[in-house]
Amino acid sequence: MGRRAGVALAAIVAAAVAGAAVVGAAAPGGEPAPPPPPPQFRVINPQATPHRAYFAGPPVEITFGLAAPAPLALQVDIVRDRTDRPVRRISLTATPAETQLVSWDGLTGGGKVAPEGGYRIRIRAADGRVRRGGRFTLRSHAYPIRGPHADRGAIGTFGVARNGGRRHEGFDVNAPCGTPLVAARGGRVVRAGLDPVLHGNVVIIRGAQTQRDYWYSHMKNRTRLRVGDTVRTGQRIGSIGDTGNARTIGCHLHFEIRRRGTPIDAGLAGASIEDFTGLESAPIYCLGHAVARVAAAARAAHDSPRRLVLTARAENHIHGVQDLDDTIARLRAYREAGADVLYAPGLTGEDDIRRVVEAVAPLPVNVLAFAGAPDVARLAALGVKRISVGGAFAFAAIDAVAEAARELREDGTYGFLERARNGSELARRAFDER
Repeated sequence: MGRRAGVALAAIVAAAVAGAAVVGAAAPGGEPAPPPPPPQFRVINPQATPHRAYFAGPPVEITFGLAAPAPLALQVDIVRDRTDRPVRRISLTATPAETQLVSWDGLTGGGKVAPEGGYRIRIRAADGRVRRGGRFTLRSHAYPIRGPHADRGAIGTFGVARNGGRRHEGFDVNAPCGTPLVAARGGRVVRAGLDPVLHGNVVIIRGAQTQRDYWYSHMKNRTRLRVGDTVRTGQRIGSIGDTGNARTIGCHLHFEIRRRGTPIDAGLAGASIEDFTGLESAPIYCLGHAVARVAAAARAAHDSPRRLVLTARAENHIHGVQDLDDTIARLRAYREAGADVLYAPGLTGEDDIRRVVEAVAPLPVNVLAFAGAPDVARLAALGVKRISVGGAFAFAAIDAVAEAARELREDGTYGFLERARNGSELARRAFDER
């Protein structure tokens, strides 16, 4: 019996085991004919709009035509470029000669907000054949000011002092009165009205799939929105104005984000710069060049309206240069160049750490939690002000995953589910994108 006949016979046996009736036309020689090839299909003019989409904004609409001899079961995969994996799969039966329409709300198959970034559409038939669709970019927020604008400077940043012992609880951005204002994140209106003392005309929107409230203050006119209204990301909600306590300052937006009532400072807090070259043959920059890099970074970090904390790293001890005197000389030079925190990863001996802390005082010293390093209490006694764990937490999580997989594969038990429950509760409390 030839190979084709063997394949056909195997198909008949499999169908009979499943209780299916097998009917096939006889091929020459009395053998059943092979199954017909799947119908060909062609996707016509596939598109995904808008090309720049926003979560909680207008849905992404995927449209395409179909050339096929009959209706066809298809699956539309919304594939994230970064991972090359679909975040959502949508099934449909497509009819030839009709425009197919699939809408996506920005949620994954698990009901979570899809990550920001580039996406592409993959249209798949039941037999695995794939056709390409359109492309788009997804963003979680839109910038709320639609027109010329400028930072208000240090006085408008989060946390700066205000009269009466208050602290500024948001961010101020200057723009001409009347400039259109849109929702940074769609959601439900929870407050709309006038606060004549502070905020003036104000709208507060509870962000979709989040526990955050977005405040828009000093608007020119009272909004037409009402409490309970649903707003889409990017939808017009009003105009820049100078109401409330902005009447003596000028036109600007006071924008706040609050999580369960607590104002959030959403800006960048700090950055670090290291003296590692990336070259195995000469791993550490010469001192003069390294100092110039730190000085340039310090100017950028400290001269902006939102001052950043700059950590300068001397990388000697994790790149094979066991020269403590050189490390101390570098850290002192980085201190003079404007660094805020000093860091020599790889130090584990108490005497070495003490020498560094004393040599670069009064700047705080950071220590990496290496195996064999003093514990937290001892590091505090030595004068260390900050401790880093590097990638240790991530690697500990990977080890927990591997152990759970080993238990399931080798023992066939589910003891890891208790840790999973604990992790689920911690994630729920820590993150509000639900």
